[in-house]
Amino acid sequence: MNANSHHFRQLQTVLFRELKQLYKQQLNQELSQITCRVFEKSLVILLEGTITQPERILAEHQNTNLVKKVRESLDRIIQPQIKNIVENVMPFKVVDILSDTTIENNCTGAIVIFELENYSENVAKLNKTQRQKLGADDGVTPALDPSINKA
Repeated sequence: MNANSHHFRQLQTVLFRELKQLYKQQLNQELSQITCRVFEKSLVILLEGTITQPERILAEHQNTNLVKKVRESLDRIIQPQIKNIVENVMPFKVVDILSDTTIENNCTGAIVIFELENYSENVAKLNKTQRQKLGADDGVTPALDPSINKA
C-alpha cells in the first residue's frame, strides 16, 4: 500500500466513523455499509442501512406517504450534520448537499459539492501528499480508490 492510499484510507476511516456515529447517536441506526468516492469538486457517499425500524413498520403497513414525510424530516435534520462532518474531515468548504433516500432499498445517496471559488487556493495550500491523495496534482478529475468500502 503506498503512502497516498494509506493517507486516503485514514481520511476515509475518520469520515466513515463520524457518519456511523451520527446515525447511531441521532437515529439509533446502525449503518451496514458506507461507500464514498472523491472527485475533484465533489464527494459521493452511499449509506446503506439508513432506514429506521419505525420507518420499516410504516412501510410494511402501506403507510407510504407518512414514511416519506418522516424520512424527509430526518434527512433535513441529518444533512447539516453530514455537512459539518465532511467539512471537518475534508480540506474544503461544502456549498451544497444533494441527497435522496430509497426506502425500498434501505439506502441514502448524497453528492457533496465543494466550494469552487477557493478550490484552487485550497488545493495549493495542501502538501504534495494531500494533493495526490485528492488527485489534484495531475489536473485530472480524480476517482480515488473506488474499491474502498467500509461496513
